[in-house]
Amino acid sequence: MYTKSRAKLRGICKQKKIGHTGTLDPEASGVLPVCLGNATKLCDLLTDKDKEYRAVLLLGVETDTQDTTGQILTEKEVNAGEEDVRSAILSFVGPYDQIPPMYSALKVNGQKLCDLARKGQVVERKSRRITIHSIEIEDISLPRVTMRVACSRGTYIRTLCHDIGQKLGCGGAMERLERTRSGNFKAEDAYRLSELEVFAKEGSLEEKLLPVESVFEQLDALKKEDILVLAGSIPVTMPSDIYEQIMKKLQDKNVTIIVDATKNLLLNVLKYHPFLIKPNHHELGEIFGVELSEWEDVVPYAKKLQEMGAVNVLVSMGGKGGVLLSEDGKVVATKATTSVVKNSVGAGDSSVAGFIAGWLQKKDYDYAFSMAMATGGASAASDYLATKQEVEESLKRVDLKH
Repeated sequence: MYTKSRAKLRGICKQKKIGHTGTLDPEASGVLPVCLGNATKLCDLLTDKDKEYRAVLLLGVETDTQDTTGQILTEKEVNAGEEDVRSAILSFVGPYDQIPPMYSALKVNGQKLCDLARKGQVVERKSRRITIHSIEIEDISLPRVTMRVACSRGTYIRTLCHDIGQKLGCGGAMERLERTRSGNFKAEDAYRLSELEVFAKEGSLEEKLLPVESVFEQLDALKKEDILVLAGSIPVTMPSDIYEQIMKKLQDKNVTIIVDATKNLLLNVLKYHPFLIKPNHHELGEIFGVELSEWEDVVPYAKKLQEMGAVNVLVSMGGKGGVLLSEDGKVVATKATTSVVKNSVGAGDSSVAGFIAGWLQKKDYDYAFSMAMATGGASAASDYLATKQEVEESLKRVDLKH
């Protein structure tokens, strides 16, 4: 659907460079933010956003595509009552591990799942942790349920409908879908292609376009008590100075900003005095062209980052623990809280979250550092993100050295 729309949009807008911020199912409708010209560099920034949908679930049927456009696999009578249906649907609110459908654009071993599905092949798919933020049930007229779903990026509403049907034992498929919001972009502010054609003929199309700066409007809502985390590398499709742009825009708001990035992406924002930066010892060594293995070796180089503008510097050292240089001139270190690493993905983000939680609780750097190391270590030792109990047990193993 999007390929045809993009070709039509090129003609309407007289633009060769057009980028989309996600896709919609072929029979779905709704909001799809589109970037034109140089704004295509912002596509990745807009893609990683929460979404909201209005969907109709049809119970009593399962199809190969998990929606009613597919081939029917099973049909069953719906014996569940309204309260059972409501309870089953609302049980999916929160994080859950969703297995992507075969009819999707995701790739396995370099091949799109939908291409394999059209050949009649079914392959194993790994589940992905997604989050259903909320579900509002608008109407239950069995076998149909109309609902609004707010969810994280990467959620398949078709699969949610399928999973609800599985839970009820009668099967389920998505009958209709409309995306009502993508990030800050809402359906009531969107235009149809037919409307854009009219604007183009009238010569008023350009005034309907949002400026690139509008992407940062949500930053205007931040205030002194807020905490903003800038983490990860920047895709080549985005401006390389995006973190710098954000921090410059916020420099007069006194927002607490934490940066978890590497090399120039980190160095270029130090002049804006981030509250916390969190390089690991390899990344710190790479910045200064040295090899660092012990926390005592890390300290002088972490101090250089403080001299360049960082308020606090937390350096993680993998299995050797970590070290914190705080704004009050103290240096504190600890060994790792675990020798078992099951999953390092998310451990760094967990450390940042732990530091924030510790700082907000006690406004004490020793405690914030302890929480950072405990949370990061607990997540590294867990199959998924650590639970509260796992973090509390990990915290008992933190042994600070000043």
